[in-house]
Amino acid sequence: RLTPHLQEGLNALNRRIGYHFTDDTSITLVDGTQEYTLMADCQDVEWVEWNSDLLQKVDMDHWRRNNVKWRQTPIDFPREYAIYGRKLIFHPTPNARAVTADSAPTIRYISIPAEYSANGFAQLNSQDHRIPIYYAGADWLLTWTRSEADMKRAEFLMSVFEREAAEVASVYAARRMQA
Repeated sequence: RLTPHLQEGLNALNRRIGYHFTDDTSITLVDGTQEYTLMADCQDVEWVEWNSDLLQKVDMDHWRRNNVKWRQTPIDFPREYAIYGRKLIFHPTPNARAVTADSAPTIRYISIPAEYSANGFAQLNSQDHRIPIYYAGADWLLTWTRSEADMKRAEFLMSVFEREAAEVASVYAARRMQA
């Protein structure tokens, strides 16, 4: 009965600290194509490497502020990328030479953790296993009880979850960048 709550705890922790990541090469560049659909389990893109170079991550607001007409630029070797909805946008748009140089960029992204029952606490340091359990306990209490005492217990468990997730966030950010 607690497994779904543990999965929610893992998902909540992952949204806060990005502990579960995947390196992927499933996007295949096509000459003249700028937008690519992100993987279904992608929560956020950490970096994109193309032709052994890390592309610069920008956001759409950066392009708007700098009057970059990203949909109208000539095709060339990509130097930047941005996320727009569920799309990965390359800028400039890859041309045939770019596709020939490297048609499968490596994308490091924060991915939805695998189902708890199959993989336990995959990619979560053992000393941090307790953190999603706090969330699961609070979630279980909020789902199955309505007493004032249980509501206070759930609030307490959620506050411990939030505090401990914030404490370990920088450790996981550094780990993602080193891997």
